[in-house]
Amino acid sequence: MPNRTSWHIVLRDYFTHHALQREQTEECVTQVFLRYSTKAGAPPWDGDTPSPLLWRLARDVLCEHFRQQGRQKQRAEKLQGTLAGTLPICPDVLAADRSVSGTVRSKER
Repeated sequence: MPNRTSWHIVLRDYFTHHALQREQTEECVTQVFLRYSTKAGAPPWDGDTPSPLLWRLARDVLCEHFRQQGRQKQRAEKLQGTLAGTLPICPDVLAADRSVSGTVRSKER
């Protein structure tokens, strides 16, 4: 029967195979163990082979991780756009700004 360490290694290898960094891998493994013990009411190392629940939870945690990474990337791009002043602007606001700036220039002459 596998022990705790071997289950940890199996899950760590699974997440590492999907190109996660070490810190991310450890966080994902922890999430799987916590969710498994909550759902199954027992640690995953009670059996000889990994249960389908363990692999389903590992897949779910991996998908959530990649979704979260995607959201973080979008937020970073949006922030970068805000800092660069390149956010999309409503055409009506842009037209109003142009007309106001044109009026100010004509008064200066």
